[in-house]
Amino acid sequence: MAKEQFSFYRDKADEWRWRRTASNGEVVGASSASSASSEGYKNLHDCERNASLHGWGVSEQVFPTKNEVIISKQNAKIMREFLISLLLSEVVKDEVKNQMRPIYEELLELEL
Repeated sequence: MAKEQFSFYRDKADEWRWRRTASNGEVVGASSASSASSEGYKNLHDCERNASLHGWGVSEQVFPTKNEVIISKQNAKIMREFLISLLLSEVVKDEVKNQMRPIYEELLELEL
């Protein structure tokens, strides 16, 4: 059985928010802008701190990339290994490798 999942995102006002989704897809908690009293967060750290008060834990830690895409620690590891295999492949064209290299280098910078 899949467990609940937390996701972090930027809203239209460019503020960080979190959402907690049950295994059935239903949103069971959020820092959403659904009410006037709800606040967004100027930085991801504050948003994560608030989410931790609602059950978000270290095992679910996520990493924002330079392009503001949030990926889980496990997915970052998988993606890094996949890119290594593509970069070492003789079948992949150099042009494609050059496009993948910055993504790989960004993943290397993450503390996994």
